[in-house]
Amino acid sequence: MTVDAWFHYWLTEIKGDNIRPNTRRNYTERYENNIKEYIGNMLLSDVKPFHCQSIFNRMTKDYRNSTIRQTYIAMHCMFESALENELISRNPVTKAVKCSGGKESKPKRVLT
Repeated sequence: MTVDAWFHYWLTEIKGDNIRPNTRRNYTERYENNIKEYIGNMLLSDVKPFHCQSIFNRMTKDYRNSTIRQTYIAMHCMFESALENELISRNPVTKAVKCSGGKESKPKRVLT
C-alpha cells in the first residue's frame, strides 16, 4: 500500500469522526503541502527515517517551528497506526528524526 492510499484510509476509516475538524484540516494540510510530494507514491514499507528527516530539513527554511512540529505529529501518528495494523514493522518517524529548526514564531502581543 502506498503512503498516499494509507493516509486517506487512515484519516477517513481509522480516525473517522474521532478527531476534531481542526485536527483533520491540520493533518490534511500537512500531508498535502509537505509530505505527499516526497513520499506519497512510496510503499509504506519502503519509507525510512532518512526520508522523514529529509522532509523536515526541507521545511526549515520556509516554515515556522510549530508547522514543522505539526507535520512531525501527523507523520508519527499515521505511521504508528500502520505499525499497529501490522502494515509495517517499524515506525520510520523515530526519536532520531528531529523536527527542530524553522523560523521563530512571531512574538505574542498581549492586549492590556
